[in-house]
Amino acid sequence: MTKTEQICLKPPKSDLKSENVAKLDKLNPSFLQYHMNSNRQGTYILIFIFLIFCSVISKAQTTESVLEKFKKANEIRFTDYNRSLVILDQCYKDFINLKDTLNAVKVLRRKAYINGHHAKYKLSYDCLWKALSLASSSGNKKMVATLYTDIGRYYGFYKRKKAAFDFMNKSINIKKELINKEQEKPSILVESYNSMCALNREFKDFKAAKQYLDSCFLYVDESTSNLIPELRFEEAVILANTGKINQSIKLFDEVHEEFLGQNPSYNVLVLTHQGLAYQENGQLDHAERNYRKALEVSETYDSHRDFANLIHEYLSKVYFMKGNLPLAYEELKKVKELDELFFDSRSENNRSLLEIQDQFRVEQERAEALIQKQKLNELESAEEILFLQRTILIIALGSLITLAFLFFKYIRNKYETEKRIVKQNQELKIQKTNELLELKNREMAVSALKVIEKEEIIDEFKSNLEKTDWKIEPNKLKRAVKSLKVNHNQNWEEFETRFVAINSQFYKNLHTEFPDLTAGDDKLCALIKLNFNSKDMSKLLGISIESVHTSRYRLRRKLGLERDDNLTDFIMKF
Repeated sequence: MTKTEQICLKPPKSDLKSENVAKLDKLNPSFLQYHMNSNRQGTYILIFIFLIFCSVISKAQTTESVLEKFKKANEIRFTDYNRSLVILDQCYKDFINLKDTLNAVKVLRRKAYINGHHAKYKLSYDCLWKALSLASSSGNKKMVATLYTDIGRYYGFYKRKKAAFDFMNKSINIKKELINKEQEKPSILVESYNSMCALNREFKDFKAAKQYLDSCFLYVDESTSNLIPELRFEEAVILANTGKINQSIKLFDEVHEEFLGQNPSYNVLVLTHQGLAYQENGQLDHAERNYRKALEVSETYDSHRDFANLIHEYLSKVYFMKGNLPLAYEELKKVKELDELFFDSRSENNRSLLEIQDQFRVEQERAEALIQKQKLNELESAEEILFLQRTILIIALGSLITLAFLFFKYIRNKYETEKRIVKQNQELKIQKTNELLELKNREMAVSALKVIEKEEIIDEFKSNLEKTDWKIEPNKLKRAVKSLKVNHNQNWEEFETRFVAINSQFYKNLHTEFPDLTAGDDKLCALIKLNFNSKDMSKLLGISIESVHTSRYRLRRKLGLERDDNLTDFIMKF
């Protein structure tokens, strides 16, 4: 800022030092201090919001990095499943630290899936049980239902039919409850119905399997369209087992192509069941080829290892039907080895699993009995719990409303304080200006009165001069009187100049509303604003009192005033 600008910004000096001006000077420091405190509080609030924002972003970035590791584990599970499991273990720990229960459950499900493909059912079951515990504690019913489906499938692998269907039905009932409450769409049933279809098919109940499959196609939508190849596979299996061999073989070919791009490891099942269809149709060479290709796919993608014993059993039957007994015997040996490894309860891999399963069933029955026993107590305390929940909700809402009210009140008080301070400053400035104007008008009135007094002396001198029988030449006398009149006009011009300087907007406002006013009207209005009486007006204007009255009357008509309207009060408004 230049010196010239600084000078221009400085307020004009005044000799007037009123009490209100002193108040204004005292008010400014507190006003500045208030704004400094307000700015400091605003800065703290902004810093607090910034820290919260950074924390959210940091957590999002951390979650994103763990999801990237989770994706990597899925990518390498076909080539190095042990390394994949190690990465998944770390992902699980990271999600637990982030308190991301949903993703932690997804990691455990993936571990169970990979272990299951390698017939490590104990580890799979442990992961699913841990996942079920997490999902239950978080209240995620949809995930609980999904885990019940997974657990039911593992019971099915061990031919534990009742337990398998119990878990499946629990899953379906939970999902139906969510649908009835309009919390989920009917399409969430597709996954459970698909698993129920597969379970019935494995237990040779193809009629029930077909019913569940039809329900799947009824509810499938965009969110579950990824399951369509699996549904078509189940359809092909059902066709093969209900006498429609050729139709099923053709459908297996189509499904095989679909899985090549989406989930090639699933072709272990597709090729195996298509081989069974060929075998049923008497096409033993095609069946043998399919079984061998299924084993190759299992080896290539390191998946469905638990299915290998069935494939060797089917190969044994094919060789027996071909009359190649040595090869049939070799395949039976492999079947026995794999059975002992994967499914024999005496194997180290599965003994503890069955123990855990039995223990889980016992604990579940005990828990259900305890639940039944506690139902009466729960019903009695339900009303009390509901009251407590409502009380907590009311307190929470009350606290939220109170905080909102206090914040609103703070903002409003801040605004009102600033508004009041600005208004006080404006009022003090206006008052200062009015006081200065009043002072100047008072000074001008005093000056005008002195002029009037001077005029009275001059008039008296003129009167005496005209009455005195002095021997003065007439021409000289006229010149003296004329000079007095000139002096009178100069006095008025000086008065008007000072009036306009002090009341700069008076004539402008007056002529804006009444443009027809004459110069004489302006003089009369100025004297009325200064509250001069008719006698003083006549002296300043150099006219008689009667002329002043006439001029006032004419002015009232021009201003459109009624008889009851006060001319002085009206002029004071301008």
